[in-house]
Amino acid sequence: MVHIKKDRELSVFIFAIFVFSFLVFMLMKPSITGNVVKDNIDLDTITAGQSLTGDISIKFLAGDVIPCNGSSNVYIGIKDSGDQVIQRSTLTLENFLTNSNANPKNCIDGQIFKDGSHDSPDWAWENPEQPGRAFSTLSEVTVSTPISAFSGLSALSAGTYTLEFILNYSADVLISDTKSFTVSAPVTTNPPTITDVSFTNLTGSNKFRVKDYVNCSSIVKDTDSSTVNVKYILWNETNFASPFKSGDVSCSGDSWVNGKSCNISVQITESHIDEWTCTISANDTIKGTYVNSSSIDMLNSPPILKDNFDNMSWRKNTNDSLELEDYFSEPDGQKLIYNFTGNNSISIFINSNDEAEFVPKANWTGTNLIRFSANDSLGLYVVGNLFLINITNSTSSCSETWNCTNWTSCVNNVRTRTCIDENNCGTLTGRPAINESCTGSTCGINDGCSISCVGGDSDCSCSLENGYVCGSNQTCSSSTLLHSGSGICCSISCTSTVLAGTTTNVNLGTNTNLENKSNKVLIGVSLISGIVFIMILVIIIYTYVQRKRAVVEESSPIVQPKEVAPQTFVKEIKQEPTIKVRPVNVEKMKEYIQKSLNAKVPLKNIKEELERAGWPQSDIEKELSLARLSNYIQVKINQGIPKEQIISSLRIKGWKEEQIKEALKETRIKPLF
Repeated sequence: MVHIKKDRELSVFIFAIFVFSFLVFMLMKPSITGNVVKDNIDLDTITAGQSLTGDISIKFLAGDVIPCNGSSNVYIGIKDSGDQVIQRSTLTLENFLTNSNANPKNCIDGQIFKDGSHDSPDWAWENPEQPGRAFSTLSEVTVSTPISAFSGLSALSAGTYTLEFILNYSADVLISDTKSFTVSAPVTTNPPTITDVSFTNLTGSNKFRVKDYVNCSSIVKDTDSSTVNVKYILWNETNFASPFKSGDVSCSGDSWVNGKSCNISVQITESHIDEWTCTISANDTIKGTYVNSSSIDMLNSPPILKDNFDNMSWRKNTNDSLELEDYFSEPDGQKLIYNFTGNNSISIFINSNDEAEFVPKANWTGTNLIRFSANDSLGLYVVGNLFLINITNSTSSCSETWNCTNWTSCVNNVRTRTCIDENNCGTLTGRPAINESCTGSTCGINDGCSISCVGGDSDCSCSLENGYVCGSNQTCSSSTLLHSGSGICCSISCTSTVLAGTTTNVNLGTNTNLENKSNKVLIGVSLISGIVFIMILVIIIYTYVQRKRAVVEESSPIVQPKEVAPQTFVKEIKQEPTIKVRPVNVEKMKEYIQKSLNAKVPLKNIKEELERAGWPQSDIEKELSLARLSNYIQVKINQGIPKEQIISSLRIKGWKEEQIKEALKETRIKPLF
């Protein structure tokens, strides 16, 4: 017998070292870092007569606890070119936070004022280690507050200035920063000039219809600016406040001083029969102007015949109808008025929904030639084609055309579907069955999920089939399963194709902040703890390997696999196969697997029985997968699915060519390749 007492003693010793390192880490970790670092001063560009605008940002590091008792203030001052303060304003830290983007925005009562991380003896809370009101954060956060939150800042004249920013606690300055800025004098410029504004359709006419394209062009100049933004507005005279088309205009030319040609071509899709105008505007960021074009007229468009009428036929003493909007349309959105001719023996009624109903005379048979026309409210019209209506004595003039949905899932041994006659004959003579008995989900398409399907079911997810979805860097070394998702569903765990990874070195930058001895101690302790943890992990792995080696050395010799006799099969199998399984006879194993599957023996039991018989797991998985695939193909053949479709579907699902060929040999179908 091999003793492992020393290993246990070593494990206890390692555990004690780990606990000691953890306690040292916790005891040396400071309760508050007390660090706060300046982040940014972002000032807007202003001209003379404007007040200073922008944002001031402060970055608080994880663990900061800053008092909010009135002694913590944010101060800003504006100095002139002689370094004299001409404007100043102060916010308490709490008001600074309230006006910021911080979340939360307020200070919280009950914070512990304790800080041992600063070098200066003057840095101390008023009541050390006593609770009070403070702002604290558990993670790094940047607080940004607009300068407009500081009251008392007035307009500035042109010149150069310096903004001074200070965050202090009592007499201690925590952080400070300055930033110079310039206030420029107002610039006087001339506005752009716009000439030769022309508005026409594509042929140069001053008339157009809805859906037509129109052109608007102009010449734009600017004598003292290199940047000009040109826009257009196309609008109807009745409502200038709601332009129907607008946007930027592209211009070409050498310079704005010499003038650029600006053109836009756009389709008018909104119908307003009236005068339209094109407005061109130009802005050089300081001044702008606009010029209107002469107006052009949108003309009324006639109705459109969308489709020709087909001949109609039905039996006597019955009515029929059609939707006139399927044949006519009105581009300008006007209400159409319909007329008809040729209805000598058939009454035609048109309702408010533009539906025409045909009512033949009682017991009348024969034909009428019918023609519809459509008029708009302004007098334009379009005439449809002549079509024949035939009223017959036949009771079978209407031919049923049934369109059925997929079968529902099997519920209470019944599944259903819906069938609709596309010709609306009103008879049920040839309607297919809309319900039938069933015994649960099948292995077809869109007939519900069945996890017992051989080779998987395209209606089941991979997880429901106890499979594994392989990623882009993985492959399946066993059989694949049909499933509803994307990718390859493997019957066993996927094998990674990545042999070795690379380690990317990340360069962690540093922050400019106040000195913090506690952070240095924290980093040192963290490094020591990490090294100790890695040593512990290595020793534990070594101990585990030695222990396994000791157990293996005292274990008994490996027993050779036994042959499985028919009487040793799983007791739960109601119909027990009578074939002996021998590791040297593959055909016998195939026959045993097939009979077990036919007897509804669970896959787990089949695998366990073959493993006890001494078959390798790879052989079991291969033959079992092949048998399930063969059964799946046979099921699809019995369902009448073409063999080309079966093979194509298996390829799409990830089955290999050799697997499909081998499975086809076991079925009553010849391979296509």
